[in-house]
Amino acid sequence: MDYQSNYQKQARIMYADSRNRISGTSSNFTISLSMPTNDWDSVALMQASIPKSWYLISTTLGNNTFQYKEGAGAYVTLTVPNGSYNKVSMVATLKTLLQSVTTFGVNAFTISYSNNQIQADTFKYTFSSNSNTVSSMLFSNNLSNILGFPQGVHVFSIVPTTAPNAYNFASITRLFIVSNLASYADGQILQEVFQSQPDQSIVYYNQLEILANAKLFTANGDDIFTFVIQDRYGNVVDLNGVDWVASLYFFKKDDTAEYIKNDILVRHLTE
Repeated sequence: MDYQSNYQKQARIMYADSRNRISGTSSNFTISLSMPTNDWDSVALMQASIPKSWYLISTTLGNNTFQYKEGAGAYVTLTVPNGSYNKVSMVATLKTLLQSVTTFGVNAFTISYSNNQIQADTFKYTFSSNSNTVSSMLFSNNLSNILGFPQGVHVFSIVPTTAPNAYNFASITRLFIVSNLASYADGQILQEVFQSQPDQSIVYYNQLEILANAKLFTANGDDIFTFVIQDRYGNVVDLNGVDWVASLYFFKKDDTAEYIKNDILVRHLTE
């Protein structure tokens, strides 16, 4: 693609590397881009290499707690340790947390899922206990979606309760690169990035349509700009200290294309 087209002029590619930040973390940082004198009005993300080093469960994502009570007792808050999980390790962790506060005795809880070696896999958890006393779990964050429950209260006892939805251990499928390079009219979202990579790999983005995805460039009068990687809920996605880099394309749109389009429209309407 010819980025130096008739519709773009005075263009320049610059790089934002979180390693060169002047403050913040690799996920949420401030950087100096040493801007030259310019009259740019547009900016687009050309490429980005982002490590998939964030956790499924983390304090920064706000999805690491739920509440639990037995019978008419008071709710207690249980905290899932930060980290990445699969369906097996999540079950072990939840059983440990529940067992730490139960009055039902040892081995009080069963959390099961389909054995796909002998039956169809439903991707759903089933919770039960060894007691007729009702246990209540209260979810008020995205942990509920990971486990397959809507937010709210869900109860189980010796009578099992199966989550109505599939568990989801790929809860972040979109990353949003937010920067004050982009105007508030765009929500300061520089680019949305699809991701389907496994843990400890690289999420790579390559821009295919510069003009279509360019944002109104907000010149703030100095060289200092912010970059934040967020999920779709606006939470910071913590890369756990691993750096990432992006290439940015700054340019001034040429009005020629707009003039031609308007001229064609006027001619069509007057014919």
